[in-house]
Amino acid sequence: MDESNKRQRTTTSNNNELHIAITDLPDGLLVGISSYLAKPSVALFAIAIRGPNNSQQIETSRAIISSTNWKVLDFSDVEKSLAAKLSDNDIAKILRYFDVHSKLTVLKLAGCVNITGSGLIYYVLHLQYNRLI
Repeated sequence: MDESNKRQRTTTSNNNELHIAITDLPDGLLVGISSYLAKPSVALFAIAIRGPNNSQQIETSRAIISSTNWKVLDFSDVEKSLAAKLSDNDIAKILRYFDVHSKLTVLKLAGCVNITGSGLIYYVLHLQYNRLI
């Protein structure tokens, strides 16, 4: 009987647990956390935080992005296993998310073995546009 009471208490306490998401943390804390990441990881973190259409998450994501100098984005700064998993779609999301033509001047894709080039069209078009201006 004691054991059944113990199980019941455990089940009850699990149902009343407080669930907190990373997006519930203050912007300043998330910006601080991102400062310890390599730039490509910061970019992926900001995109992940952004979520679908939550305006607070979008503001948090913008705060993370604006806290970093984006002149050079070098994927050799991340683990090789992560770089090898990135696709053109991932690179395209990162490039679209930033104001590429005014911030990013160097893009290094070392270790990104799955890149075929289709995700880079946005980057290339902005480079060509800037040269015309």
